[in-house]
Amino acid sequence: MRKFKSLRFVLLVALLVIAISPVYGQDDAGVVVVPSGTTIKVAVGTDLTGPIAEFGKDIEQGARVALAELNEAGGIKGWEVEFLVE
Repeated sequence: MRKFKSLRFVLLVALLVIAISPVYGQDDAGVVVVPSGTTIKVAVGTDLTGPIAEFGKDIEQGARVALAELNEAGGIKGWEVEFLVE
């Protein structure tokens, strides 16, 4: 059982890294542009209903904890991170 928890944690961290990586918010020089006064939005897609909903809820709660810690530490270069789960 411990092995599955470790695997879920590693997967969660990997998904968060992918989710916050700059994809479409870059200018021509490859620099991410975030207007001042806005927040960075992170979305997590997971199963919240159905036969594996308990795993989806764990992923959602883990992401909420990680983003709360990130925002307490000052966010990403001073910008607050907003969370959306689907």
